[in-house]
Amino acid sequence: MGAKIAYYNFLAYGALTVTSEATGFPKANLQDYRDYTYWKATSHATQTISANAAPQIGFIGLGQVCQFTYLPDAPFNLGGERIIATQEISNAGNLLALP
Repeated sequence: MGAKIAYYNFLAYGALTVTSEATGFPKANLQDYRDYTYWKATSHATQTISANAAPQIGFIGLGQVCQFTYLPDAPFNLGGERIIATQEISNAGNLLALP
């Protein structure tokens, strides 16, 4: 799985209630930030998941998660800028300036 940016799980901070939990698939798996854990219901009947907290929204967006297929090299430099420096050290270990 690639890296995700601007990812925030609002479910992680609510007290969740669910209609049912299958053995080995608890509701806590919905809040653990791990993509390989799951919550599973006990039947095919209508199921509900509720975040029991007062809603509060600072920003809302609709769209796809920006996901990279590979991790970017660190430090990531979008502009292609680099440091260009020239220096010399004297026999005594002092930094010498070049013209």
